Amino acid sequence: MKICSVQNFNNYRQFFTSSVSVNPRISGKYDNDDEDDLRQRVERAKKNEWLRKGSLGALILWVVGSDPVVQNLFKSQETKDRERAVVEYFEDVQKYNDEKVKSGALYHLNRLADVDKPEITKDSINKYSLNLTLDNGRKVNFTVNLDGKDKNVIEGSVLENGERTKFKAVFSSEKSDIFKVVMQNAENKKYIFGRNPNGALYRVVNGKKIPLNRENVEKYQKELKDYETLDDLKFFTDKNPMWRTLLYLLLGYLVLNEYAFDKLKQRLEDDE
Repeated sequence: MKICSVQNFNNYRQFFTSSVSVNPRISGKYDNDDEDDLRQRVERAKKNEWLRKGSLGALILWVVGSDPVVQNLFKSQETKDRERAVVEYFEDVQKYNDEKVKSGALYHLNRLADVDKPEITKDSINKYSLNLTLDNGRKVNFTVNLDGKDKNVIEGSVLENGERTKFKAVFSSEKSDIFKVVMQNAENKKYIFGRNPNGALYRVVNGKKIPLNRENVEKYQKELKDYETLDDLKFFTDKNPMWRTLLYLLLGYLVLNEYAFDKLKQRLEDDE
């Protein structure tokens, strides 16, 4: 009687609950003792078959579902547009990275996105709308024009009381932590802001620094600590192509082994 050859039945158990490891090649002859032993092993594996197949199905969903390419297919167009706007924002920010002209705006534009994490949408070429939340839930909505023509000046508008007011932000290449905002309206009010190396944004009033984003800084610092903790395990993440390849290889082995087991089980049942 020709049946599927079997090798290391218990190896599969190491990967998936309780099962059988089979070689899908069909060759070789077995005496009655070998055949009885084979049938006993198959019967033991059949007892946990539902659990094994269910676990394999869950593994397939997890591996495939966590693939960045697959995840991107299920993202809404709004999410894709928002992610694209963030990428293009940082690309436009790089216009202020000039070897000839030291820009004070570069530092603030990067820290704004990293620490305060505003919602960024692209309105037109070089123009972005940013919505961020400061301490006590204060919402700030403003636009900026990142054309990079003047490395130390950025123009935009801010939404106040339902109306937009244009402003000009002036940065200093010498005092990179300080910048001035001039409102372009009838009052032409001027405000002085600054940002510490840890990302803390503050406003200068009568020589005193008034914190504006302590909550955002706390969240940012926590994220940095969490990232440092996960950095040692970055190999085992979906962003690592080698790790994804190993997962697919393991998944392929398990699927092939399960298929071979089903073929063997069917062959034994047909021989009865």
